[in-house]
Amino acid sequence: MSESKAKKNTPRNIRNLSASGYSNSAASLTKPVFKGWSWTGGSPDDDIIANLPVIRQRSRQLTMEAPVIAGLYKTLTTNCVGDGLRPEPAPDVEFLGMSPEDASKFKSSVLRFWELFAETPNCDVFRRDNFYELTRLVSRAQDESGDVFVTLPMFERKNIPFALKLQVIEADCVADPEGWDPLKYQMEGADIFGGVELSERGHVLAYWFYIGHPLSHKPTSVLKPDWYRNPWVRIPAYGEETGRPNVLHMMESLRPGQRRGIPLITPTIEMALTLDRYMKAEAIAAQIQAMFTVIVTSDIPEAMAADMSAMFDGEVNGVQPGNDDIFMGNGTIMYARPGEKVEPIDPSRPHSVFGEFIGNVLQMWGPSVGIPYEMLIQKFDASYSASRAAINMAASNFKVKRAGLVHDFCQPVYEAFMDEAVARGWIPAKGYYNSPVARRAYTRASWSGPGMPQIDPVKEVAAYKVAIDLGLISRSKAAREYNGTDYYQNVQELARELEEAKRAGLSPTELITVDRGGV
Repeated sequence: MSESKAKKNTPRNIRNLSASGYSNSAASLTKPVFKGWSWTGGSPDDDIIANLPVIRQRSRQLTMEAPVIAGLYKTLTTNCVGDGLRPEPAPDVEFLGMSPEDASKFKSSVLRFWELFAETPNCDVFRRDNFYELTRLVSRAQDESGDVFVTLPMFERKNIPFALKLQVIEADCVADPEGWDPLKYQMEGADIFGGVELSERGHVLAYWFYIGHPLSHKPTSVLKPDWYRNPWVRIPAYGEETGRPNVLHMMESLRPGQRRGIPLITPTIEMALTLDRYMKAEAIAAQIQAMFTVIVTSDIPEAMAADMSAMFDGEVNGVQPGNDDIFMGNGTIMYARPGEKVEPIDPSRPHSVFGEFIGNVLQMWGPSVGIPYEMLIQKFDASYSASRAAINMAASNFKVKRAGLVHDFCQPVYEAFMDEAVARGWIPAKGYYNSPVARRAYTRASWSGPGMPQIDPVKEVAAYKVAIDLGLISRSKAAREYNGTDYYQNVQELARELEEAKRAGLSPTELITVDRGGV
């Protein structure tokens, strides 16, 4: 960018200031190091939404063909979601005036109906996945596409108790309706960009969905004939009467006012593509080298006459008629034409620094996606302390991502489930609809998923025991972090096992020692 153009894009009051401070460093327009750098930007809408179609497709393509990227998403989904994020009802017993017995009955009742809703594919609009499988799908789709949407339609199915359904919708299906010009929104009375409609104050009013998929090459079977002319549907973000969400939008906000999410690997797409091509080039070079082929040349034309004349009638030693190309094979000996000479290939593949180079690159861009090098390649060959530090760093990122899933997807679905269950009279909740405070008191829940990665389980358990003894962590939280289980359910199952052991004539101490005070 030229200096004159840069000055034109700089506010007048800033241009008039004397050059000082950052004008001589990060904001310099004259230093050679900054020459040729196109650094101008725009609003979140300008910088993100206009480029999303290209970034999304490149992100997905790398997922399909680059093993490192595919492994990255698999590692994230496995450690953040695993076999599912499960709720542990945690009602505000003090506000609700619940006794311990009432609270226990309430939790049991909620979990009974939650399992009925969440553990079958009937909660899915398409009747393919249960809630926990949908959670994995949502997590993966958000990482790969930048964001993902879930609608909460309600309709009845035969012999299915809950009308609430979940429909996961890919990011491409939310966009500006055809013919809409975002530059004219002031005249049209709506601010729509990237399929997200905002009010004058900037909060989300509605989302614009394309019926079907805009990248599909075939007509969508669910479209009615009159919808072909206008396959766009506007869904309000919140119910007009209830104020509760109709659409869940899962994305990570990186800038204030951001409407759409960015694929996780966006900062590393260029490097990931270069790395993948390099790895494949080295593999091909090694393959070619492995095909050890000897080519014999001769200065005696008579020695080659028979083979050369046969080229016009049929294939000889891999040479096609009328084709001068010589094809390589596995351990073959081939004849060249008189006077031709082929130099042998230097056996230098794979390159001696191939592994070191790959490792250095992954170490550099691994933190940008929230996964240290060791977790990225799932190789722990350093000391215990170094490996433990890497896992702790990864665990912190996993917890942040899991918290986002809980806040944006799991908890809103749980609250919608509670609304229907209470309305149908299945779960007793006095005063549930009296105020938002009462509703929140009933719908509070703690969510647990797979335990964090471990290197030495014995040391991990010992560390948790010390933390519990010092009052730094509760047994319930320790169980969730260690292996993703519910402490109270563990205690109940242990109690049943002890009773069975007594009836079988076994000494309980032979099975397990239970701290009765802790229970």
